[in-house]
Amino acid sequence: MVGAVVAVVLVLGLAALWADGVGPFARSGTTKGPLTFAAARDQVVRDEGGRPGGPWTIIEASGAAASSEVNLTVANLSASSLTNELESLGCVLTLVPGAPSAYTLPARPVGATNGSLDGWEFGLRSANNTLLIVLDVDGDVEPVGTLAGGECGILLAFLSAVPTSGLVDSPTAVANALAAGGREFLQSHPTANLTATVIGGAHLGSGPLGIGPRWMVALSTCALGAFTTVTGALWNATVGADGSVLNTSSTPLTCDYTATQGLGIGALAPPGTPLPLGSRP
Repeated sequence: MVGAVVAVVLVLGLAALWADGVGPFARSGTTKGPLTFAAARDQVVRDEGGRPGGPWTIIEASGAAASSEVNLTVANLSASSLTNELESLGCVLTLVPGAPSAYTLPARPVGATNGSLDGWEFGLRSANNTLLIVLDVDGDVEPVGTLAGGECGILLAFLSAVPTSGLVDSPTAVANALAAGGREFLQSHPTANLTATVIGGAHLGSGPLGIGPRWMVALSTCALGAFTTVTGALWNATVGADGSVLNTSSTPLTCDYTATQGLGIGALAPPGTPLPLGSRP
């Protein structure tokens, strides 16, 4: 079970890079503007599902809504402490050459999202346990890079695919989370940002132990794409595949590692489990 939890923490840490300001985008999609998870997933599968090295399976996706416009750069990925941690495991991060080095996430207050988000980051696993990171920003799809080698492949093997049925879409996950205490947090923090992350879960071999598919919905007062030492506020909820709210929590946090905290990793990792990016509530 420890391996499964570590694998989930690893991939949620990768999703955190998205909310911390990682990756380029630029390619035509069919639907423009904010997208639900299901709509963004369909675009990513259409554009990247046939990429060499596949078949590719979605194991994680993370969407974000910013209360004010955010300019983000791919430099955050190469310089991040998580990248350094992954390299210490022998993992090799390879960025896609020739892609734009920056992009803009438009302002969209959380109350106006309805679960449709302007930016989505996807993690797709190949049969040989390489991870492909893909962004869909307002309907523009672009691969960011791959992660492979070392212990990454071993950890990725524990992760399950995000199911294509039996899982509520982001509008339901976000609405149910907000109804379970998120709206009260927004009343006190109306300019909070939102992240919504879905995972397929994790398994331990062929046995019954593991973590099922779920959503982590988080609200944070820390700015997306900014690393500072100020103290912010975080509220998050874990939502099951059927839309039921499993748990909620609220805590202060240091804004240097907002997104990792915002993805609700604490709901998955047992006490004492090291979190990526040196997170600390």
